[in-house]
Amino acid sequence: MADLPPPKKESSILSSQEQTLRLARSRGIDGMLTRNSDSTFEQRATFRHLADQAARQRNLEAIMVMASRNCEETAAGGEMDSDWLTRFLQLAEDISMVPMQQLWGRIFAIEIATPGRFSIRALTTLKEMTQREALLFQRI
Repeated sequence: MADLPPPKKESSILSSQEQTLRLARSRGIDGMLTRNSDSTFEQRATFRHLADQAARQRNLEAIMVMASRNCEETAAGGEMDSDWLTRFLQLAEDISMVPMQQLWGRIFAIEIATPGRFSIRALTTLKEMTQREALLFQRI
């Protein structure tokens, strides 16, 4: 009896085309790639919008959990500027990586304790950084 080659294992490595399709499906933008006739452009846009909003909500709530963990049992340092809070939330809602959420949570906790410590300009710069750049910046 001849030796048979071992059965092929399915590779966990995706081709670029497979990766594109997978990402497009996860974001609801695969309609024209898959000739998806089950939904309209409007339905897919609504799905994508709701999924994006849910992800932003999840990000903000995760950051608030991180902030709460970093808050001390000391009195807050005064009233937080409502415009600062609005901009903070706008900037933070797209932060999805856990280490960056931890950083943004620490920033929020510090701002609660000492209002005026972080400028919107600094937060805007931080938002544009990758996780790696932010870590390098912290070291400096």
